[in-house]
Amino acid sequence: MAALSTQAVVQAARQAGYQVALVERLRANRWLLTLTDTTGATVVLLVQARRRFSPEAQRTLLELADHRLQLCTLLPPAAEPMSGTAWQGNPALEPNQ
Repeated sequence: MAALSTQAVVQAARQAGYQVALVERLRANRWLLTLTDTTGATVVLLVQARRRFSPEAQRTLLELADHRLQLCTLLPPAAEPMSGTAWQGNPALEPNQ
């Protein structure tokens, strides 16, 4: 898998309609973004360059049982509220296509 850049992560968030307030690179393949959606709500996004969710990630989501958390393979558009269910589709943050 090709490396994903911070610039590509920020660009994907902006293309989805979010304003990027803060970007932290946590690891070579992981970023923490603080975004603002079209309603002015703050959204915290953990991005990891991978193509599927591990069983551990899915189990952790279930254990946390918080409707504000979701595993996404595609960043939902900022105009659509987060529903608390997994958003599925083609990866928005696919490394260097």
